[in-house]
Amino acid sequence: DGLVGEQEYQNVAEFANGDFILHWTVEGDQISMAMTTDVIGYLAIGFDPDLVMRNADVVLGYVTPSGAVHVEDLFSTGTFGPLLNDTALGGTFDLLDFNGSNSEGSTIIEFRRALNTGDEFDKPIPTLGIMDIIWAFGTGEDAINEFPRVGSGSIDLGTGGSSEDLELWPFHVLTMTVGAVLLLTSVGMLYVRKSVKKRYQWHKGLGTAGVALVVLGLMMAIYKVEGEHLRVDHSYAGLATIILLLFPIVLALATSKIND
Repeated sequence: DGLVGEQEYQNVAEFANGDFILHWTVEGDQISMAMTTDVIGYLAIGFDPDLVMRNADVVLGYVTPSGAVHVEDLFSTGTFGPLLNDTALGGTFDLLDFNGSNSEGSTIIEFRRALNTGDEFDKPIPTLGIMDIIWAFGTGEDAINEFPRVGSGSIDLGTGGSSEDLELWPFHVLTMTVGAVLLLTSVGMLYVRKSVKKRYQWHKGLGTAGVALVVLGLMMAIYKVEGEHLRVDHSYAGLATIILLLFPIVLALATSKIND
């Protein structure tokens, strides 16, 4: 009915401090789910992604100003999308029922589907055990590929438990950026008008701090990426950047040995 009544669903999990709430009930070979958020916009949940969004089975829904409810059965073909309808990929639309509503500044999207639809673009949902998920909600005009609020975690289909992943990507960007700035600044210190000793001390200190931050950022990226690395353009660009940033350090070590 597009509404979530008290104790209507057997399980509930909250993400982003309650900004995105997921409800679900497993009955026989089917699962019913409801997504709620305190914004007027769209909501999406993705099941069992490989890397960020890649190969995620996604259900996205929104309610138009006129009250029409749209729910899409989608599949993510890349690490950051795009999301395509299962039917466009040769699959089928496998939502058995859906509804939604906007009221008092919030949005609710409900849907029901088989646990195992048999469609290659739908991920089987286990009745027991943990399943990785991604979620998103927002108010952008392009509801299919704009995700201003996103997150990831897991739900336990049997117990109703849930966990939320720590979002390391902002810290990865911060450490890599600051580390790069420090490394470049350490090179610039060689050309300022100070005594040779002071210039070398600043160069060495900034360079060491820069390397430490770059390595820390690299470790965050390795931790967050499961399976094979160097699969996307960003990872190759990051590797090239690290090589370029470490080059001054290698040059400094080589120079010091020559001077010795």
